[in-house]
Amino acid sequence: MSREEDVARARAVLHALADLSPSAEQRSAGHAIPLEWFRWLPVGAVRLFPPELPLPLAFPFANPLANPLANAAQDERAVAIDRRFGERLAAVDQLRPGQRSLRAGWLFVAGSRDAGGGRRQRIFHPLVTVPVRVQRILGLGASLLPAGDRELTPLITDGEARRRLEDEMQFGGGALESRSAERINWSSLSAVAAVLTALRSGRAARREQLRRLDDDKLTRALPLWVGTLSDIDDLLPSVPALFDLVVLDEASSIDQPLAAPALLRAGRAVIVGDPRQLRHVSFLSEQQLRAATAANGLDEDPALAARLDVRRNSTFDLAVGVVPVVTLDEQFRSDPHLVEFVSRKLYGGELQVARRSPRTEGVDCIQTVRVEGRRDGSGVVVAEVDEIVRQLRVLHRKDAVSVGVVTPFRSQADALEEAVLAAFTADDIEELDLRVGTVHAFQGNERDTVIASLGIGPDDGVRPWRFVEDSHLFTVFATRARKRLVIVHSADPPPGGLMADFLAQADAPPGRPKPADRVGEWPTGIASELESAGLPAMAGYPSGRHVVDVCVGDAWRYFAVECCVHPEGPEAHIDRHLSLSRAGWRFLEAYRTRWGNRRGELIVELHRRVADHR
Repeated sequence: MSREEDVARARAVLHALADLSPSAEQRSAGHAIPLEWFRWLPVGAVRLFPPELPLPLAFPFANPLANPLANAAQDERAVAIDRRFGERLAAVDQLRPGQRSLRAGWLFVAGSRDAGGGRRQRIFHPLVTVPVRVQRILGLGASLLPAGDRELTPLITDGEARRRLEDEMQFGGGALESRSAERINWSSLSAVAAVLTALRSGRAARREQLRRLDDDKLTRALPLWVGTLSDIDDLLPSVPALFDLVVLDEASSIDQPLAAPALLRAGRAVIVGDPRQLRHVSFLSEQQLRAATAANGLDEDPALAARLDVRRNSTFDLAVGVVPVVTLDEQFRSDPHLVEFVSRKLYGGELQVARRSPRTEGVDCIQTVRVEGRRDGSGVVVAEVDEIVRQLRVLHRKDAVSVGVVTPFRSQADALEEAVLAAFTADDIEELDLRVGTVHAFQGNERDTVIASLGIGPDDGVRPWRFVEDSHLFTVFATRARKRLVIVHSADPPPGGLMADFLAQADAPPGRPKPADRVGEWPTGIASELESAGLPAMAGYPSGRHVVDVCVGDAWRYFAVECCVHPEGPEAHIDRHLSLSRAGWRFLEAYRTRWGNRRGELIVELHRRVADHR
């Protein structure tokens, strides 16, 4: 088979998978917000683009905070709302920062038209919705401000009026003058305008209109795109290699149909994921898969169709089967007590703790709190909810600034969120930088302090424990905290399981690590003589993927003593020095080429240097 035939078949496979991806209309709107939080805003009150600002036509995917003129007039763009409503919205906004739960509609796209006689006439039309954030002014009420990318909505129903508007609307106003003329010109902006037109059509018509954009004008004007995979077909023309590079993150939780639209547009791709974290979930039936393969001419190749096992294999699984894998084996997020168990039990000891040092090795980062609780009829352990609210109050009094609350169960998460909204003001939640959610919602997120509610009562049997101890879910559950993890539980887990073993080591931080293998005679001798001189010392101290020749000192003051050049050469030596320095290590030198047989003098000098840093 020729290369051209291989490429054509690969594209057919991606098109078949893309046909199975959900459209914007089919996607879930996400977590529900109580109806009492929905309000109609008067159209005239929405002034995200006030008339006094000379802004050009605003693109729905542009960052509204990136325009300096918009920044300068942020207050003027606000939409006033009453104080009580603002407090509730601010609390929800803080608890769900990554979910864009708050959105305002009937926002204005601004532009201008030639009114004749050298005059310009500004045009304002409500075409979009936008995620918003709440700005509160103590004692003076609240307002809404834009907080993300805008999305077009089918608000203009008169096709003739829409076409006339597009013909008359012009870009300009000075906001684009700082851009490169090679990228921003009428030709490239016309491609952007064509995308705007396509987005207001139905899915089939939209795809057909986007397909006509068969050159690089769009990416010349807007070369970098960051977004969600489910928006690809709704925003971008289906042009092979539209982008030089596409990066897919969290790929182990991405199914193949969702990834296919992005891969179709990729010249090259980088697939990033962790197969030990949460997996993708696919609800596609065999009938849907067969229909998609037949529509793209793949049903004549049964062997190829059989390999499209989209329900079992994630995008990451597919990638690791055909390309080399680079393993990122250092964990930079957490202290050793929060990583050691997961590394040993779930990563085969291959996950290295980059934050390991004498300061962190003995820190007890895990606390367990047992309460007397049972699940009620709605599946909620109220005693755990009450205890977590109490813990949050304590943290707030201590001025904690990065807190998360996580639970494996949706019903428990909803009850926790409701309790937090009732117990804390929006200011409190913002000060805590608090987020509440399920383990699935927390994948990709982290906090300094995480409080976990297991949400299982003593009478619930083993079934919920099996769910909690699923290795993929447990990996995410146990690794969201950077500094401290508090586990609130009402029942003891079954012995011998992941959770039981994890709780058993909760009060036992790992302490001093085992020395690395094959430590040389020179650093071993230096460590031994430093110990004899009364200084804690260890040769071959592992910290992440690096080995410190000699670690000397305690949790309050410690040093990396460099005794020899890295065995892999100068570049590796410099890399180790810079990495450890970024991690907080200070360095002393004890090269054999300098000190030779004067080891006694060296020990005296090292002792003096350590003492000087008291």
